[in-house]
Amino acid sequence: MIASFAMLGMALSAIVSSPAPLMLRVVDDQGLPVARAEVTFVDAAGAIDREQTASDGRVEPRAGFSPAFARIREAGYVALRIDLRAHPPANVVLVHAITVIGSVRVATGTQHNLHELPLAASVLDRAALADAPATTTDGLLASLPGVDRTRSNSAFTNYGQLRVSFDGAGNDRGLVLVDGVPAQDAFGGQVDWAAYPAESIVRAELLRGAGSALYGSGAIGGALDLQTRGPATAANAPAGAFVWLGAGGYGGQDAAVFAQSSFGSRLNASVWTSTTKLAYYDFPASYYSPVNGIAHSQSDATQVRLRYALGAGTLSASTLLATDAQNEGRPNYSFGRSLEQYALAYARDGEHTSLNLNAYQRDTSVLNINDSYPVHPGVLQYVQTVPTWENGLSASVVQHAGASEFEVRIDHRAVHGLSNQVGQD
Repeated sequence: MIASFAMLGMALSAIVSSPAPLMLRVVDDQGLPVARAEVTFVDAAGAIDREQTASDGRVEPRAGFSPAFARIREAGYVALRIDLRAHPPANVVLVHAITVIGSVRVATGTQHNLHELPLAASVLDRAALADAPATTTDGLLASLPGVDRTRSNSAFTNYGQLRVSFDGAGNDRGLVLVDGVPAQDAFGGQVDWAAYPAESIVRAELLRGAGSALYGSGAIGGALDLQTRGPATAANAPAGAFVWLGAGGYGGQDAAVFAQSSFGSRLNASVWTSTTKLAYYDFPASYYSPVNGIAHSQSDATQVRLRYALGAGTLSASTLLATDAQNEGRPNYSFGRSLEQYALAYARDGEHTSLNLNAYQRDTSVLNINDSYPVHPGVLQYVQTVPTWENGLSASVVQHAGASEFEVRIDHRAVHGLSNQVGQD
């Protein structure tokens, strides 16, 4: 009987003294969970157990494994080693790595450091963009390695010349995405840079070289991904706003307002509106005529974006309205554009699978008035109108399996456009 009580006491002692299952939660330096971080548990004998954090940042070793310490790695963060033998922390904080070369998502569909990519890519982050003196987005991108820029600034350039080329591949062989939506007019191939003011761009990533594996035959020269200012991603983020005012030579005037706020724990919203003006003699001496004068250009853009937390994913909606007009400095020589775009997006990053869906509808109109230079400068030659209507959708699924990734992407665009040209007769 005494022996039975002794055995029972030993069993109870073992139960009480057995450690609780180890559970870590990996977060970044803002307290947000870090999903799919690589965690390598190592026991006292040197055996290892590799795991990945879940979507809420939690991770635990496999059953029966008793780790002595853990190594935690994730692209864009400083690698960390923690001792688990004394007092394992409940939360493990990863600090964002400040790297000169940066990381991009455009090359593979998920974020990777440029040092580790098997593909050539380049990036302009917030700091680089803030220091850039350019007043137009195409001028801003001139400092992004791999972008070929051979035209004058888009404020005084005919829309037919506003195509893109990457790494010398030539026009119409590269893809431009802005917030996941194709930016090139599918009817003419040009980009309406005035609809995406330089001050609204917060990040530019370029896949240099063939991007057709991910983005189709339209990206055989590369793929450029631009991200614009939008709502905060955190729940109950504080409201904020800024006003941009600028003036300078060549009649330059800039004004922009950006504001964002949260509406409860799920809905965040932002609005951006801007106007830009320029005025100068834009013709070289070889194009001079007696009726030449100062050229004027004005562009306006307004964007409203909503971001709603929907379960484990995020639903986004946006509206973009833009117009610009260019009077080139001679009678009957002018150009104007308008753009109206609506877009929806859904994104979800799971433990092993990432899903992205995008859909958009865009209507544009171009008015091109040309004079009879050089025979009769200032005399009307023709009026051209180019209305277009297009819509499209894209879907991508990325499957994560350790260090490997597999992505399936589908893109579809439907385009309708007209080109009407009427002369003096």
